[in-house]
Amino acid sequence: MTTNAAECINSCLKFARQLPMLTLVEFIRNMLQWWFHDRYRAAQTMRHQLTDAAHLVLLKRVEKCGYLTVNPVDWNIFFVRRSGKQWTVDLAWKTCTCNKFQMDHFPCSHALTTAR
Repeated sequence: MTTNAAECINSCLKFARQLPMLTLVEFIRNMLQWWFHDRYRAAQTMRHQLTDAAHLVLLKRVEKCGYLTVNPVDWNIFFVRRSGKQWTVDLAWKTCTCNKFQMDHFPCSHALTTAR
């Protein structure tokens, strides 16, 4: 979660750093070209509008929706309960007190239940 793009590329260039400058630049260009090509091929075979990993996350969260009880407070704010626990979902601000909605920008099971 804390690795940024520069650190990712830097780790891929461990052995290439010893190359002459022009060869290093050509190596980086080829590496990025392959990465973009692989991503493009993967995007062409997608069956959903989301990636397969994101689609699986949403499916798992939808499975949890059946066990939740929703009580509306407002047009956008809802209390969601299950076995003594309670969460507050605000669909207008896309927030939930479980913080999953804010963290990964996918609706949590509580938000999916309220939207349903």
